[in-house]
Amino acid sequence: MIRQKTEIDQLKSKLDMSNSKLAGTEKALSEALRDVKSEKDKFLKVSTEYNKKVRNLENQLRETTQKMEKYHENSLIKDKENRKLDLDLKTTQQRNRDHEREILKLKAIEHEYRQTKEKLDESEKIGIRLHTELKGLSMC
Repeated sequence: MIRQKTEIDQLKSKLDMSNSKLAGTEKALSEALRDVKSEKDKFLKVSTEYNKKVRNLENQLRETTQKMEKYHENSLIKDKENRKLDLDLKTTQQRNRDHEREILKLKAIEHEYRQTKEKLDESEKIGIRLHTELKGLSMC
């Protein structure tokens, strides 16, 4: 019986050590679980902030893309207007050159007209003078 009591005491001692080890392990696991939960919370916070920043950047990119597309459309419209104005300018310049040529022709005709008029006036004076001389001769 003493032997059984000794064995029981030894078993109780082993059980107490096992309980002690289990309590230590449980405490360590509880601390580890708290640490994991803390890390998880930190990760979720960082992840949330990151996702918020990503959404903000995506929105900025979308807005910037829309602005760029609008600027591009406006640029195409302005380019078309510029080509039309350029064509109008070339047409107007050609008309001006045509008008300048016409003006030069008219000036040449005007100059020729004046020379012809001067010759005609001179011929008329000569004709009047000759007519006067003939009258003067015929009266004699």
